[in-house]
Amino acid sequence: MCHLEKPDMNQDRQPPQLLLRFFRWFCHPDYVEDIEGDLLERLNARVEAKGKRRANWFFFLEVFRLFRTQLIRSNPLEFLPLSKAYQSMMLATIRRMKREKGYALINTLGLTLGFTVVSLTQLYTAFERSYDSYIPNNHEVYRLEEKWTRNGETEQWAAIKAYLSPAMNRDYAGVRSTRLFKPYRKGMFRVGEKIFAPDHILYADSTFLEVFQWEVLVGSETGLLSEATSIVLTKSIAERFFGDEDPLGQVLEYRNRTFRVSGVIKDLPKNAHMKCEVLLPLSFNIRRWSERNLNDNNLYTYIRTGGVAMEDLSNQINKQLKHIEGYQHDLKSAGISCEIIPVPTADIHLEGKSEKQLAENGDQIAVDVIQSIGWFILIMSAFNYINLATSRQFNRSQEVAVRKVLGSDQLLIALQSFMETFLFCLLATGLSSLLTFLTVPYFNHFFDLTIANDLTGLLENVRQISIIALSIALISGIYPAFKLATIHPLRSLKLNAFYFTPTNKGKGWFSMRNMLTCIQLMVSAFTILCILIISKQLNFIENKDLGIDTNGLIVTPVHRSLDTEELELFKSKLYENSQINSASTSHTFPGRRFPFLTFKFPNLNRSGLVQPTEQDGSIWMRTLIGDHDVINTFGLDVVKGRDFTKRYASGDDPMEFIINEAAAEFLGLSDPVGETVVFTYDVEVPLEGKVIGVVEDFNYASLHNQIEPVIIFPSDRYQMYLSISFNSIQSNRAIRHTEEVWREQMGNVPFRYSILDDEFKSHYRSESHLKTLLSWLTIISILIAVVGLIGMSFYSMEKRKYEVGIRKVLGASVNSILRLNLKEYIRLALISNVLIIPVVVFFGRSWLDNFAYSVDLDLPLFVSGFVISFFVVLASVSFNVLKSTFANPTEMIDHR
Repeated sequence: MCHLEKPDMNQDRQPPQLLLRFFRWFCHPDYVEDIEGDLLERLNARVEAKGKRRANWFFFLEVFRLFRTQLIRSNPLEFLPLSKAYQSMMLATIRRMKREKGYALINTLGLTLGFTVVSLTQLYTAFERSYDSYIPNNHEVYRLEEKWTRNGETEQWAAIKAYLSPAMNRDYAGVRSTRLFKPYRKGMFRVGEKIFAPDHILYADSTFLEVFQWEVLVGSETGLLSEATSIVLTKSIAERFFGDEDPLGQVLEYRNRTFRVSGVIKDLPKNAHMKCEVLLPLSFNIRRWSERNLNDNNLYTYIRTGGVAMEDLSNQINKQLKHIEGYQHDLKSAGISCEIIPVPTADIHLEGKSEKQLAENGDQIAVDVIQSIGWFILIMSAFNYINLATSRQFNRSQEVAVRKVLGSDQLLIALQSFMETFLFCLLATGLSSLLTFLTVPYFNHFFDLTIANDLTGLLENVRQISIIALSIALISGIYPAFKLATIHPLRSLKLNAFYFTPTNKGKGWFSMRNMLTCIQLMVSAFTILCILIISKQLNFIENKDLGIDTNGLIVTPVHRSLDTEELELFKSKLYENSQINSASTSHTFPGRRFPFLTFKFPNLNRSGLVQPTEQDGSIWMRTLIGDHDVINTFGLDVVKGRDFTKRYASGDDPMEFIINEAAAEFLGLSDPVGETVVFTYDVEVPLEGKVIGVVEDFNYASLHNQIEPVIIFPSDRYQMYLSISFNSIQSNRAIRHTEEVWREQMGNVPFRYSILDDEFKSHYRSESHLKTLLSWLTIISILIAVVGLIGMSFYSMEKRKYEVGIRKVLGASVNSILRLNLKEYIRLALISNVLIIPVVVFFGRSWLDNFAYSVDLDLPLFVSGFVISFFVVLASVSFNVLKSTFANPTEMIDHR
């Protein structure tokens, strides 16, 4: 058992200092001492009874409940170290905010949304970038990948040969290396009479924990996997297996072997690029492998550099690679080269694009887009404030003029404006922190994150938002403060000063207000077009004919091999239910990329149509091994030749092969039926047969990948998964019948199945999350733009109402006045949409490049975005424009 240092109890009893200072600030001095004593007494009692975290949370609630009229000091500003002049300015600002509630509401809402969005997007992107940060000194840990070049074709593999890791431990001092193997089939563990099937099992070398340094809770920190019968469990799995019993030394059975628990490690966090619940010694599995298995890309190799420069180490490895067992043979062939690529573990989740990843990875481009949009929306909020504050100078010009006449200088007036900005940001910070705190649990649940949401996390979030708010207050307050402070007093005090003030005076279309508005509309247009692109691509994925029937197909792992008679009996019992169409075993999970195996095409080798990549004349091809019903079960269409016969090759019987259209094209054959094929992978005697048919191309994995040449053949040797095709997956009776037959055949092994349609959808989980998140960001960006446009159009029409009144008196029609006032906003919308096109094309094309099959960025898509943007603009400003247009002109002119 690992021992932790006992914490300082006095430190645990300390209240959150930020909350305590807040309480002392607002509470009346007559009550502070008594109430604070009661608060601390209850905090200490709760620390002992409920723990520090819950005690702090109750302390926060109590302080919040005390913030009421009876207890607040008469003038809270007295407590602040401000001069009387600054206190007076702050109180004047608070009174103005109470008086102009609409203006205050618009600004507070905009800033609150901006702060909340940037806070949530920062939490999301920080989590995505935090993968494997739990590993101590994770900057020293790398995964070694192979980059092969064969006859000009390049491929990179996350899993590599078995021989590199032992050579690293032997030849490089201070460097520790380990290997991992992820089994294709879920394992069944027996503890007494109970059977468990963990989802994530890994085989690892004894040096594994030296490299990753995971926290050991039970057992020694070294040598946990040194014995061939050792097993290491995570804490949650140990509790599931053994309950409250001490797991150390407990015995369990796995694949007819007995293992003894040598240690328990802490559960891995969700931001780990690998999933692990059970660690088994690799020696148990690897000693049963053939030479062919050891030479394949089956093992993931990780190293801890121990301070050695990775660039120097990588150069040394690649220089010595041709002398390392396993690579000597392959690198002798002409046209074949290999380079070992070190990939930092921190980069695997977002940038890992190699073949055979341990898990579905994230998308760096998506994370960058989300983070950028979050900051853009915050900038929109700041621009909203600047536009509204400068537009509002019309209403405050005479006030400022009077202040100047009475002796106020520009600095004091600018400080007054800055103080107003600061108070808006302060109010928005509090509301945003509360909104973020309430939103994070749903955020975690939907996006499968583990963002901290306790009082400590809340206070940290408040601190971060406060820093952002202070920066925004300084940036967004400069221009309004400058504009307000430079108002000419005499000109502002003239009675008719603003009767005919032109809206585009001075810099015209290059005015600050127009530029800020244009940037806001560009952000809205960007989010709108991004969500349209993602929606179009996901709709394309959902509606594309994959060539494989995923509807009504379930897949379950087979935990023991069935002989031919057992399998046929199993299937015949399944077919007793009319809802079951077909069933087939396979060696790989449909919906995941098929593995590469080796084949020879003797006739094509001789004619030069096929260039062998192995010395025995073989080439590597994606392979699907099933039984004779695999074509029918997966719903594949045979376009040439025939399906498999109801038998397996045995004795002198020739094997039967079916290829897809991509394989026929790859082999250069217009009619491949009857072509000779030799299966050479991991067999003592190569197995010869004929191509009997061609199936239509089908997407056996996600649309991120091109359809590759595939060869299919039946065999009873490779049974890892059982796929069952139903008329309707919603038929509970058929599922129950399948489960009953399963129990008859498999005993008490749990029946756990996956729906193939869900498996295919899981390939696009990150894209689906991106669509949902961007949808909300689009709505928020549009809302902020609408709020800003409504506010600006209101103040703009207030400024122009005398002009509009005079025009109506002189005979201008309603339509002409409406066109005149809407023309400015329509031009801004058009300019913003045109300017954002290159940015959208760049990001859209970069994201779509992740898919082998994608939609086009065509004209209708951009037109749709333009229409939505124009509608948002017109809907936002039309009300205020129409209100002024239809108003009585005499009332507008006679305002003063």
